Amino acid sequence: MKKEQEKQDDIESSNAPLIEHLSELRSRLIYSVLAFLICMVCVFPFSKYIFSFLAMPITELLAIKNEENELIFTGLQQGFMVNVKISFFGGFVVSFPFIGFQIWRFIAPGLYKKEKLAFLPFLIASPLLFIIGSAFAYFVVLPLAFSFFLSFMLYNYLKAFHLIFVITWFAGLFYMPRLFIYHIEAQEKAEVEKKVLSAQFKLMAKRLWFIITWPSAILATLFAIALLYVMPGWLSQGWMHVKLTFVLLLFGYHLKTHQIYKELQRDHFRYSSKFMRLFNEGSTLILFAVVFLVILKSTLYGKDGMIS
Repeated sequence: MKKEQEKQDDIESSNAPLIEHLSELRSRLIYSVLAFLICMVCVFPFSKYIFSFLAMPITELLAIKNEENELIFTGLQQGFMVNVKISFFGGFVVSFPFIGFQIWRFIAPGLYKKEKLAFLPFLIASPLLFIIGSAFAYFVVLPLAFSFFLSFMLYNYLKAFHLIFVITWFAGLFYMPRLFIYHIEAQEKAEVEKKVLSAQFKLMAKRLWFIITWPSAILATLFAIALLYVMPGWLSQGWMHVKLTFVLLLFGYHLKTHQIYKELQRDHFRYSSKFMRLFNEGSTLILFAVVFLVILKSTLYGKDGMIS
């Protein structure tokens, strides 16, 4: 009976009419909002320094990668709005202990004495846990996250250069057989004309083959290897296995073209112009297959890249 009486006394000692509770709630809210606004205004002059501190993980990573580490604004008002947002969150962080105290003062009268004693350590530990969590996010999570996303920036650069050199490689492979056709058909001309045309087509083929096609093939391959290094998971996916098969066929086509080029440079004509016209379609078929495979890989092989 005595314990029940003590509990009842704890509650009744805080009894108050509803109007008084509402009035107290309004006062606590006003105090909290005023504290938040004051802290927000006080934080605003330091927002640039806070921004520099928060951006330090990504700027350091960019510096390590020898890339520009200056963050820019793409809108006229963005600089001001960023400072306002930093002041908003900074003001909340600074004023949170006072706001938490106001919350405690409002709900404490409605708690038993044991409940107060049980809740109080959590209230005291909240700022400490917040600081520990923020430090973990800043020193551990953010560097890992920024490093992960910057790797995708590297992926985009590698992908762009790979596509550029693949396009120039195929351009060379498309046009080389046409030069072979013209060279072969030039043998049917008169002797003087044949000699002039043959010399011209040999020079054109040599420039196209060694200035554009071979360098493009080598660079496209190097950037493809770099892409696979950045995205090693592709090697375990079915669509990549099929694509690499087509790439091997492309290399075979390239080497066969090189063989024909060397023969024509020596005036050795083993193939007719009709054969070369059919041979010219080989690179087109390979390009068609590779493009469709890459674009439709999710449809053909599912999201995980494997045959469903």
